[in-house]
Amino acid sequence: MVRRPVRGFSLVELLVVIAIVGVMAAAVTLSLRPASVRESMDKALLRLSSVMQLALDEAQIQGRELGLRLDSKGYGWLVLTEGQWLPITDDVVYADRGWPEDVQVYLKLENFGFSRDDERQGGLGLSHIMASADTGEEQDQQTTPQVIISSSGEVTPFQLILVADDVDGEAWYARLSVDFTGSVEQTRARTERLPTSDFQVLVP
Repeated sequence: MVRRPVRGFSLVELLVVIAIVGVMAAAVTLSLRPASVRESMDKALLRLSSVMQLALDEAQIQGRELGLRLDSKGYGWLVLTEGQWLPITDDVVYADRGWPEDVQVYLKLENFGFSRDDERQGGLGLSHIMASADTGEEQDQQTTPQVIISSSGEVTPFQLILVADDVDGEAWYARLSVDFTGSVEQTRARTERLPTSDFQVLVP
């Protein structure tokens, strides 16, 4: 009798599973009712940053371009398909999410400039993706992402700030900063003034 070799999981498959388990664990933790507006904002940005890390891994492993669309009500994820940005509707991890109530949302997109992948033949860098995506009437603002996560491992750098008054009447902000490589930094502090004119106020 000839024994057939047993096929195990590849390293890529294990990494994807680990990333998904991590995001789902974070989702369970974040489902607990927050004690304050500050915690609510923190958890909203933590959820976003967790899914962003998964999106960055999946974009590189699966070779696809993902997009993040933000507005005053929340955010949603898109995928570039045949030159069109389409909402991701078949994966609960990328489901649309809302912001906590009564928060102001500010967004600053950094100038990502030169794409290191532009040097590589056949590669897709950020500048190439922006140029190849449909920007006509059929591709309206509601389905055009402000942030792109490319299969080459690049991310549109941005800063996102949530501002709200806590139960004690003090204004607080929670900031999420993401750089060109997808590295994330999250901070929170009291605020006596709103973000500068460099930031765009997101409206419905």
